[in-house]
Amino acid sequence: MRAVARDAKDTFGPIDRLQLLAAARRPKENVGFVKGAVRDIRKFSIGEGIRSISFCEDLSVRDAYDEYFDTWSEIGEVTQKYDGRMIDCMLSEAIDIDGDIGIVLTETSGKYPQIQVIEGHCIGDGGMFGVEEGYWDGVKLNSLGRPVAYRIKTKIGSDDKWETVLARDFIHLFDPSRMSSVRGISGLAHGIHHIIDKRDTLALLKLGIKVDSAMGVAIIGSNSAQPTFGRQTQVKTGAA
Repeated sequence: MRAVARDAKDTFGPIDRLQLLAAARRPKENVGFVKGAVRDIRKFSIGEGIRSISFCEDLSVRDAYDEYFDTWSEIGEVTQKYDGRMIDCMLSEAIDIDGDIGIVLTETSGKYPQIQVIEGHCIGDGGMFGVEEGYWDGVKLNSLGRPVAYRIKTKIGSDDKWETVLARDFIHLFDPSRMSSVRGISGLAHGIHHIIDKRDTLALLKLGIKVDSAMGVAIIGSNSAQPTFGRQTQVKTGAA
């Protein structure tokens, strides 16, 4: 089949991306060297997390700004389960494993700024990820190819619900492979099958060793005086 040059979104479709995302999460949780590699990338990229440090020219307020950002990083995420440094770590891992992740810029009823993290499988649109209303895999593009809105899944189940978030209120994090990339692809894409094959091969090898070790074979003859292996009678020769 002859290769045809196409835009990135036409080369790797939404269903392919979701299948790869699901497949990549399994070795990350179950294969030691994969999890170790992802953690190493995280460690060398952001360490224990990124901390905001004020460089305000007015030295008298620098400490106040630093204190404000430190406080915000503790409660800035809507669920308040993770602080800013832990979120940075999880964002780094999501880019490598899921391919992309999103952040909604929101606020409380009292106008206190907050963020809401949206995992890659929750960025999309209904109708089996079609292209209705100009959306492609949850991203709405204008005539220039610029993202102007995102479709976010707000309820997962038999009655999925979706919400539209304008691009100005959304941060989409991914490592693009081409200029025309709209969504991110897992960093394990090139080797996911080899990783799974290696795990399965090792599991089968271990199983074979256990079966061999657990089984015993005994050969019982009718005449215990006869040898178990070899000929049962001697061969006569012409020698005296």
